[in-house]
Amino acid sequence: MAFIKSNFIKPDVKFDPKDASYAPMFRKKFTIDKIPEKATVSVAGLGYGCYFLNEKEVTKDMFISPVSDYRKTVWYTTYDVTDKLVVGENIFAAMLGNGWYNEAVASAWGHSLAEWRDIPKLLLSLECDGEEVLVTDETWLCTLNSPVTYNQLRQGEHFDARLYDKKWKSLSYDDSSWKRAKLDDNIPLGTLRECTCEPIREVRELTPIEIRKVGVDRYIYDFGRNVSGYVRVKIKQKSGDKLIMRFAEQVHEDFTLKLNDMDNPHYYETEEFQRDEFICSDEYFEWSPRFTYHGFRYMDVIGLSEQNAVAETFTVVEVHQDVKARSEFNCSNELMTKLFVLGQRATLSNMFYMPTDCPTREKLGWMNDAHSSMDQFITDFELERVVSKWWVDVCDAMTEEGVLPGIVPTPKWGYHWGNGPVSEGTLFEIPYRVYLHTGDDTLLKRGLPYFKRNIAYLN
Repeated sequence: MAFIKSNFIKPDVKFDPKDASYAPMFRKKFTIDKIPEKATVSVAGLGYGCYFLNEKEVTKDMFISPVSDYRKTVWYTTYDVTDKLVVGENIFAAMLGNGWYNEAVASAWGHSLAEWRDIPKLLLSLECDGEEVLVTDETWLCTLNSPVTYNQLRQGEHFDARLYDKKWKSLSYDDSSWKRAKLDDNIPLGTLRECTCEPIREVRELTPIEIRKVGVDRYIYDFGRNVSGYVRVKIKQKSGDKLIMRFAEQVHEDFTLKLNDMDNPHYYETEEFQRDEFICSDEYFEWSPRFTYHGFRYMDVIGLSEQNAVAETFTVVEVHQDVKARSEFNCSNELMTKLFVLGQRATLSNMFYMPTDCPTREKLGWMNDAHSSMDQFITDFELERVVSKWWVDVCDAMTEEGVLPGIVPTPKWGYHWGNGPVSEGTLFEIPYRVYLHTGDDTLLKRGLPYFKRNIAYLN
């Protein structure tokens, strides 16, 4: 059983709710006498974390820990790391971002007012043959001097390559300036639950089909179709040069980005919308964000030198839940066939540990959208485990009176607008469709108390 002795740890600084830049980095050296038959690490990084053992990635999974109402459930994930350990001294390293846990930008949905908000924090347990040999405690080292200088899931990420030291994950790195981590004094109240559904992964890469110069150092990249994801930058350019990358699904006739009112200040109190920044270091560098993603086909990039305005500089990385297709469709009607393909693409681009409304502005788990689409979800893809995970979040969102909100998870928004039976039907729809497609009635049985409570409220 993981986390017997582990505690959440965080930087030893006062939390500033207006600070959108938190990206703490953690390190811990430890020693083992022999290679175990099996070693597993369980991690819960709030909001999101990237993990390294002896400089090797622990997992290709992304956007972990999975989103939840952190007052009710804290999801963690477990990985086999037996092949990454060495006899003697080892080093574990982690970098965290804000994710849903610390949205510092005020929005129409109130996540900046969430009761769970705090600085990103880490919970970790390494077990070797069933014995905890590494836990998170105040002996870990931590720094806030991160090359990630800004990160907000629904706005974007900024990275300064001049601040990056590739040795920070190694045993030889000089961490004498780092400080001791602090035991968490604002521990998340949610129950720890292991997430076992398919992860979010990098699933496909796209190269640009057109590059158009629209200014002195400004270019529009067209990647051919809309995706959920981000760009991977491969560049060598003058130190201090800043690339500003903005993303959209459409462009106007003059090739300016067409945002379709998604940057309306009614939704966000910021100009940061689908915007990443990268500062060059005068050395060849590869970078892609780890704490944000976008919905887009077009990228507007400012600050790019002419010699770097080539296809090889930017690659789109498509990112979403890595699930298997269950259905395919073809017929003599080209339009019908295309609609099926577009429907599948839309489904995948909205699977991020919850079925979202869009990968662009909101990224929210709208209940009404899921209610109307659940049969299509599970007919087209093996999504039972993903929607079952989200169904736990749905149950978490129900009030004692039986009310459900319009979005799940929610920081308290949506109980008085955007909900009702067309949304609350998701509570019943997920267990029902999972049962019809798989014969598994577990959720139907487990959901009975929630069904009764919701129907009593509706009556």
